[in-house]
Amino acid sequence: MTKSQWGKENIVPKTVPATLDQFKVGVPVDVLTKTFQVAIDICQRLEIEYLWIDSLCILQDDEADWKDQASKMVGIYQNSISTIAATKSSEPLGGIYSRSKYPTYNLADGIPIRELNPKFPIRYFMDHKSWPLLQRTWVYQERIFSQRVLHFGEHEVIWECKPLRRGQSWDCDLRVASEGDILSISTSWDRYVEMYSILQLTFDSDKLVALSSLAIRMALSRPGDRYVAGLWQKTLLRDLTWYANCYSLKPRSASYICPSWSWASVKSGVLFGPDRELPCIIGVSVVDISCPKEYSGCSSSQGHECPSPSITVRSPLLEAKFLRKFSQVQIEAGKATSITIDRLHDIISEDETIDIAPDYKYDAPGRFYVSPESTVYLLPLLKRNLVDETSSIYQCLLLRRLDGSSLYERIAKVDLWHKKLDSEQNADAYMATLPFIHVTIV
Repeated sequence: MTKSQWGKENIVPKTVPATLDQFKVGVPVDVLTKTFQVAIDICQRLEIEYLWIDSLCILQDDEADWKDQASKMVGIYQNSISTIAATKSSEPLGGIYSRSKYPTYNLADGIPIRELNPKFPIRYFMDHKSWPLLQRTWVYQERIFSQRVLHFGEHEVIWECKPLRRGQSWDCDLRVASEGDILSISTSWDRYVEMYSILQLTFDSDKLVALSSLAIRMALSRPGDRYVAGLWQKTLLRDLTWYANCYSLKPRSASYICPSWSWASVKSGVLFGPDRELPCIIGVSVVDISCPKEYSGCSSSQGHECPSPSITVRSPLLEAKFLRKFSQVQIEAGKATSITIDRLHDIISEDETIDIAPDYKYDAPGRFYVSPESTVYLLPLLKRNLVDETSSIYQCLLLRRLDGSSLYERIAKVDLWHKKLDSEQNADAYMATLPFIHVTIV
């Protein structure tokens, strides 16, 4: 039996080098939180002999043991009889058991009725407020790999397994594998990332680590592919076109977490466009990927001593002027973003539109601040012709050059629309006239 939990580090009892020998003999029950004590009670009631709790079974403050155990998480949860989830608790002292606050009334014929319980969040976009545990990133892959989960909610117990889900107040819900179902291993990596990115994380440095077991399992279904900082080598150009949810933008972390081209570098939820089969612009290619193994997501030491990952792309690079102004399209307290293109002045006019999805709040002070009127660059990657074939949309990255360097960092994803590029042939012909250079992004 495994236990899914989260909480403040100074509250949760843990095994450290100083307590290791003592805990090998026995763990005093009185040092355990109420939640841990109830988990033991559940196991005893079910006549289950062993209980695995990460803070007790993994040696804390020991990087070597942590790395070793992190790689085994899949097997631990997948092979356990069940996972006990204190899904209604927002912290480790909240316990597991509870009594429903909703009263039950009996009709004249004896049929009991009561107010409808909070709906269990089946899909990633549903409200998790009544189920705090499901908001946590570490719990995400634990739930995916567990064969069975007992969710202890505030008002009822939910049984969840691969083929079905059932609550005390509702009948069996047959599970159908779908891309919105986080327990379906057939779910695409894009969908996993979209669902994962909206969840809460205590330490920013764990962003890739908390998804590492899922990445290891996903690699089995992608033979010959390579996992690079949250993306995949064979689909890298398309993977790079992720974009941040404009309604949840936050400043970038002050400490280095991972490269700017990775979705894990931002704190907001991220999305991938529906056009995953868009063709790359002719001539655009990835020419180099430098990604140390630390950024496979299986280490919490990333960004400390290991070299920073980078990718080099062969593509046109279009210089632009970065502007911020008020617009009819308003995001984040009335601020909108637009740019003016210098390099394309000869082919675009009033018939051009530029849609920008910022990666973060780049007006926040600090290293990642982008000042108005600064020079930025568009890196075109993919192309889509509209249905009427009268225009094309280019999916680009918006970059800025690092001071005193030939390196670039990503700050946004851009959709560039040109009505005058009125056919695939014209668009390809125009791109072919532009100089292709090697652009290294960190």
